[in-house]
Amino acid sequence: MVEDVYEPLDLWRRELRDAHRKNVAERFEALVAESGVDEKENKRLVAEVRRLEKELEREKSRLSSRTLLRNLVLALAILAAGVVAVFVATAVRGGRAPNAESAWTMLGGSLVSAAFFGLFGKVLRPAVKALRESVARLGSALDAAEAAAWEQMEPLNRLFDWGLPAEIAHRTLPRIEFDPLFTAGRLRDLRETFGLDDELLGSRSVLGTASGEISGNPFVLADTLAMRWTTKTYHGSLSISWSELERGADGKLHRVPKSETLRASVEKPCPVFENERFLLYGNPAAPDLRFSRLPSPLSGREDSRSLRREMEAEVRRLEKRARKLDPEHPFTLMANRDFDVLFHAVDRDNPVQFRLLFTPLAQEQTVKLLRDRSLGWGDDFAFRKDRMLNRVDPAHLREAELDTRPEQFRSLELAESRRRFNEFCNDWFRHLYFSLAPLLCIPLYQQTRTHETIYRKAADRAPSAPEHESIANYHGEEAFRHPDCATRSLLKAALRHQDGGAQVVEITAHGFRAEERVDYVEKRGGDGFLHDVPVEWTEYLPVERTSPLRVLDAEGRSLPRHEAEANAPGPWRDALLRWNPAGAGVWFHRATVSRRD
Repeated sequence: MVEDVYEPLDLWRRELRDAHRKNVAERFEALVAESGVDEKENKRLVAEVRRLEKELEREKSRLSSRTLLRNLVLALAILAAGVVAVFVATAVRGGRAPNAESAWTMLGGSLVSAAFFGLFGKVLRPAVKALRESVARLGSALDAAEAAAWEQMEPLNRLFDWGLPAEIAHRTLPRIEFDPLFTAGRLRDLRETFGLDDELLGSRSVLGTASGEISGNPFVLADTLAMRWTTKTYHGSLSISWSELERGADGKLHRVPKSETLRASVEKPCPVFENERFLLYGNPAAPDLRFSRLPSPLSGREDSRSLRREMEAEVRRLEKRARKLDPEHPFTLMANRDFDVLFHAVDRDNPVQFRLLFTPLAQEQTVKLLRDRSLGWGDDFAFRKDRMLNRVDPAHLREAELDTRPEQFRSLELAESRRRFNEFCNDWFRHLYFSLAPLLCIPLYQQTRTHETIYRKAADRAPSAPEHESIANYHGEEAFRHPDCATRSLLKAALRHQDGGAQVVEITAHGFRAEERVDYVEKRGGDGFLHDVPVEWTEYLPVERTSPLRVLDAEGRSLPRHEAEANAPGPWRDALLRWNPAGAGVWFHRATVSRRD
């Protein structure tokens, strides 16, 4: 069992990766044993399901081809009968007996038509009917086999829980402790003790969170939706025509038609919604220090002469910077020049505390992490420290699947469930670990804590506003958005009323309606005149809608229905928080929701 992590990359290679895989596999097998699911019986049931699936697919293919052949034969029969009818009608209108050639044509057509109709009625139609009955029979058998397999797997499927990946991660790395959900107490600690700016989460809608402690200090891994304004270019055009006098080859003046398409563009503000995933971590070490850094293009380069030359040139630039006497922004180089070049936190404002934080061991481990190109993601993270609050933005989280919803593990096939569970939990922990790795490179962070960081579990178990937002977002913006909204909506939560374990929350959806506008831009045409070129563009105007959300505790307690409706008339959306206060926690805590109008 691993306690301290001072060499995160080496520890991952040497121990954690294999230890976690083992823990994941053992936890799944423990669930199987607890459920009592017989794997041999499941294999038999699944084999029957797969056999019926193949047979049904084969019969559907045969039915499709027989139906096509039947329709083709019927069409040919009708065509042959139509040819005979045309010849007969022609002979009747002409009032004369058909000649020998026409007679033979009508006879042949009649025989062909009769043969096709016979093939259609006696062979193909019964065959298609039989195949349809076979498909229906196999479909019913497949449904029954699948139902039996699902029923057999139900004891195991019931055991999958939101918190399992976090529970296994804690077993692998006990230094990381997870909260059951992101609580008001955890949020308050980050604000009051570590200086979390309300604007950071307040300006974003939280899609999901994972919170907890690393060696007693709080962290939050947040998935958010943010909005920013950008400019969009709209284009328009106008066709004009005129005539000009030109001298022709005959020496005379002629009026020649001319035409041109005038083009114009305008730039207008446009809202853009982006997903942002980042890690917040509070630690009292180096409490006055501020710095920031971005990924360096040098970190992922193969070692070569050109790389060394670029590194040496950067060292010279840093040395030149260090020689400048700037009392407001003092800068001194570290002993490990590779660290200074690659980490490149040149805006650090407290050299003493920076050195206290990045000891020689921390510098060495950070450089290893930045240069790694095989175990993790290397230098793909931005890192900012603002006194006691750290923010890490790992790029690898953007495409990661981190939602621990139990549905993804449920299956009628035990082997498939095992594969999904093992793959997801291992990948989930790897993304989490390498998001924390820049912090784990700093030994002082694991050695420092304050009394305020001790989580007040008994007093602060209530869900926080970001947790409420994650519930609302899980059930979709559509349930809360304004009817005129033409963009995505940012859902923000505010606690309105509390009664015991039940909370009444207001979810406000902030979005924009779209109004079509036209600007006219003057452009001079080839005719020498100014023309107004129309450019259509869209103006985005803010709209919002507030809806109530009722959050229940684990026992399902809630405000009485009549009282709730009296306090806030209109549609109610109920969210049931099912969590175990003593549990290991979850990544994205989700709940069931129902709407009553």
